[in-house]
Amino acid sequence: MGTSSARMKVLESALELFNQYGCDGTSIKMIIDESGVSNGGVYHHFKTKENIIYDLYNKVKRDMLEYMLQNIDESTSTRELFQNVWKLQIEWSLENWNAKKFMDYISYSHLVKKLHDDEMVEKFDSVFCKLFKAMEQGEIIKMNRKYFGYDYMGNVGAVINYIKHHPEANTEEFINFTFKKYWRSIVNI
Repeated sequence: MGTSSARMKVLESALELFNQYGCDGTSIKMIIDESGVSNGGVYHHFKTKENIIYDLYNKVKRDMLEYMLQNIDESTSTRELFQNVWKLQIEWSLENWNAKKFMDYISYSHLVKKLHDDEMVEKFDSVFCKLFKAMEQGEIIKMNRKYFGYDYMGNVGAVINYIKHHPEANTEEFINFTFKKYWRSIVNI
């Protein structure tokens, strides 16, 4: 098994185990057994279970942001840009359900303060800078940026979970409706 394939096998196995047992309930031995990678192979790539968690978090976040950045046209209006981000977030989450579950779990973990990939955040900042500029110009209601992030994630998360439990709602019409409802809550009328 090649170096990169062994590393990926460990991360894939860890994702499944973390979703099933939580980070605290998953041991390195469980990851070794599930992945089929030797003890030495796992420790060659990751010194601790915490390193596996951090690398997995950064990999999932990078995958999601790269997917979204490939499909975003920043030259559109603020509303169109934000609506596209909304749709892409929902689409990616539904297609990568286990990764989304892990991100939800880790977001409420004591580890979250240590997890941050500045490079990816900087790449995505240009999208959110347009939204923050819209706040400064009065197009969107002014609010604390961190609160805005939590508010957005809570709302898009509700839509994702609803669609996951009601697959018949996974329509462009429903997604457009949910965005319109959210947009009305933040636009400065």
